[in-house]
Amino acid sequence: MAYRAEIGRFPLIININEHILNYILYLKNKDDESLLKQMFLTSVDLNSVGKRSVYSNLTNIVDFYNLNNFNLNTLDENKINHYNNLMKQKDISYWKNAVQYFNKLEFYNIFQ
Repeated sequence: MAYRAEIGRFPLIININEHILNYILYLKNKDDESLLKQMFLTSVDLNSVGKRSVYSNLTNIVDFYNLNNFNLNTLDENKINHYNNLMKQKDISYWKNAVQYFNKLEFYNIFQ
């Protein structure tokens, strides 16, 4: 954890989540007749009845990172950048809190 913070790297899951959001945006913007768009809409429907689907990955991201005011209909590149920044800020705050409670990082805390 201290090493990743020192080199300024974020966990890979943040990059993966950004790719998921970009893919959802891509699917959302496809033509309505497209097979991919139909698969996406079916995934949204399956998620609404409690079945796991591609769309459930998105809902997991929204729930875990507490992305307030998330709306699929207004999703665009600016919102994805905003959500990516929120995920990074959550990781930074987690790191700052976690570093205080790890005994092995006591030396790091003194000299950071």
